[in-house]
Amino acid sequence: MQIENLPYLRPSSAERILECPASHYLSEGLPAVPPSPAASRGTAMHRIFEQLLKSKLKKEPLPADIDLTTEDSLIVLDAIKTMFDPKQFGDEPPKKNDILFAESELFLQDETFPLRGTLDFLLVYKKDKQIFVKIYDLKTGRGHVESDESVQLRLYAGLALTWLKGFHPLASVASVTITILQEGNTNVTSFSPGDILLAYELCRETYQSSIVKIDSAPNPGSWCHFCPAKVRCPALTPVLDIATKGAPENLSDEQLEAILRKGALVKKMIDEAEAYAYILKKRDPARLTNFQIVEKESRLKITKENELVELLGEEAYRLEKKLRTQADLVKMLKQKKGPNINEFGVRERVEKLVLKTDEINFESVDDGN
Repeated sequence: MQIENLPYLRPSSAERILECPASHYLSEGLPAVPPSPAASRGTAMHRIFEQLLKSKLKKEPLPADIDLTTEDSLIVLDAIKTMFDPKQFGDEPPKKNDILFAESELFLQDETFPLRGTLDFLLVYKKDKQIFVKIYDLKTGRGHVESDESVQLRLYAGLALTWLKGFHPLASVASVTITILQEGNTNVTSFSPGDILLAYELCRETYQSSIVKIDSAPNPGSWCHFCPAKVRCPALTPVLDIATKGAPENLSDEQLEAILRKGALVKKMIDEAEAYAYILKKRDPARLTNFQIVEKESRLKITKENELVELLGEEAYRLEKKLRTQADLVKMLKQKKGPNINEFGVRERVEKLVLKTDEINFESVDDGN
């Protein structure tokens, strides 16, 4: 297969496709799935991030619909404050005349990879005749991301260096710094340009050699959580088929092991299907006739302080409760339970998508085959 005929790779899906090339082909032809509430929140926060940076750096007026008093806006404002903290630059931020490039939501592509993606923010500046590259990535999800482990961000860095060499010799680049901007988990890692380009070339070679293997077998792993092909993946569908055959005591050891090995992936798949079905049902109550939406009491019971802070922190933002930050939560928890928190529970009324009856006839379900 020629390079120009290879499908474009996006850094956000790089790990999945590099680890499991089959996922690319299994995903072809699938209908677009509406964004989840978390994804919609992330998109909205990235727009705020972009507009605030344009206002700060280019003096562009903020759109009238952006409210800087919301919790999400305050999180983004804190992220931008962190970006320009003098500590991030060793001594002081670069002067205006030393900034070679500063752009938010920058779209770049490498035709020889082929790779394309959008950087949240790229800053290139000179100091003492050397060039420094800083890449910032805003993360809005709950899962912590480390800048020194992210395949996605190393590809972004490689993409930025590939673009930059058209303007400046890479020998003049002193370092490439990747900063994760995430509430409660902002972290920074510096790399040499050589390390970034080496990782970039390894990914390029892996991609070009693996993506042509149309008949490659699926390779399940943590990357399956974000794969759109889960619904038709031959590595997972047999597990779902086994799970609908009857009670666990009727399964063989091999069948039980097959379920347990991929249990976390299947659970994630079911949770995502339930969330999507809930959206469909809210939009059109006539759909999914075997299910209904009811209001139920939900209880969160957490045994570790960090779990409670993480979970309740996001719930507090979503439900617009008085607890506004993770720091507030920690303070409240220590006052209530002392420094060693053993157990804590929270009750709330939530809507759930549930079966109308206790059982569902799996034989009547059309699996599309």
